[in-house]
Amino acid sequence: GAPGTITLHAEGITGATGQVLLGLQPGEAASVCAPVTADPFEFTGPLREWVGADNPCDLTETPHVFPAGSYTLTLGIYTPGEQVADKCATVDVLVAADAPATADAPAFDTWSTACP
Repeated sequence: GAPGTITLHAEGITGATGQVLLGLQPGEAASVCAPVTADPFEFTGPLREWVGADNPCDLTETPHVFPAGSYTLTLGIYTPGEQVADKCATVDVLVAADAPATADAPAFDTWSTACP
């Protein structure tokens, strides 16, 4: 990836086929939105720019470039059409000005079922 981009890596996602893995940074119009197509499911990809202002699953092909700093990504497994995640987690990531960053999602069995 390019400097300032964040690649999310998540693996071992089970029991979620047909749902959606959503990863975003609050306050930034960038996200990961990946249909869960396997059990277990694994995903690696960049947070990409939103097409519009309000749909985190309507994405361009362009990876979002974050200013250098520390971020806390919000991850969730959503049933399509629902506003509250069935399972959720956060992951801290440090973005350097001169290198791409990778955010490794926590082990799926540690994700919470009490999601905001």
